[in-house]
Amino acid sequence: MFEFLKCRGKVTTIEEAKKAYSNCECRKRKEEILSVWVNLYLPVVRKMIENGDVKALFDAILSPSDSGFPPIHSYGTPEGPIGEQIRNNLDKFLSAISTTDEAMFYHRKFCGTCCKNFYRDPIEKRWDQLSSVEVDVANTRPDIASAVKKAPYNSASFVKGVIKWVNSCQTVEELAEPSEYLRVNSPTYNSLASAVRTALYQRKIDMLFVEVPKVSDVKTIKMYYDFAPEGSAAKIFAFERWLSLCSTPGEANEAFAVAPKEAKICQLNAYNKAKDLAATLQS
Repeated sequence: MFEFLKCRGKVTTIEEAKKAYSNCECRKRKEEILSVWVNLYLPVVRKMIENGDVKALFDAILSPSDSGFPPIHSYGTPEGPIGEQIRNNLDKFLSAISTTDEAMFYHRKFCGTCCKNFYRDPIEKRWDQLSSVEVDVANTRPDIASAVKKAPYNSASFVKGVIKWVNSCQTVEELAEPSEYLRVNSPTYNSLASAVRTALYQRKIDMLFVEVPKVSDVKTIKMYYDFAPEGSAAKIFAFERWLSLCSTPGEANEAFAVAPKEAKICQLNAYNKAKDLAATLQS
């Protein structure tokens, strides 16, 4: 009875509606209060739109405790007269998002709300559009990398940016940067778009065949060997160079332990190299 009386009072302001709605446990009365709350808030929404401040409306949705925005999202879709205003002005809101940082902010914020399904896809599409522009105008490797890191994962702009980043690399050390970024930030390697995997694989192969012959120390060639794609000719090529640089039985034995399993000759060559070096020490 107390709860019933507590939510029977007349509601004339947004703050009163907010409080009454929160305190009321009677479902029917709660719906009545929400209807009043929506009618009280509708002029606020219309004023935001008339003033051309569409972002303020969507900011209000994200901060209901501060803005007094009513709970009108049922199953993630905005309903009623305010919901109609939201749906009618969604494109204006998306156009008002002018930077990737803004797009990332709204995408992250809306994905943490009950209404994420309604907002997430259009915001991500806008984010992808803005990222695509950033990728296109980026001319240096650091700028390209920055654009990729701001793009939605596996989106068209992300794929385009990664390929541009990979192709901008001129050394194995430079190529290791996008490779490591993708390793750390991808759920699995196979989750990456196939175009990204193909571009990275091919660039590694092409670069290693050029760079491996230039290596003159074991430490660097070991890094190149680890970097080479498994099962590739470049992996065997790097191993052969590694073996040629070994000057002690221990170094050759280390190579023997990680020789490419698909090429038994590599393991045999490492064994013979270790044996020959040991014999040299004994003579």
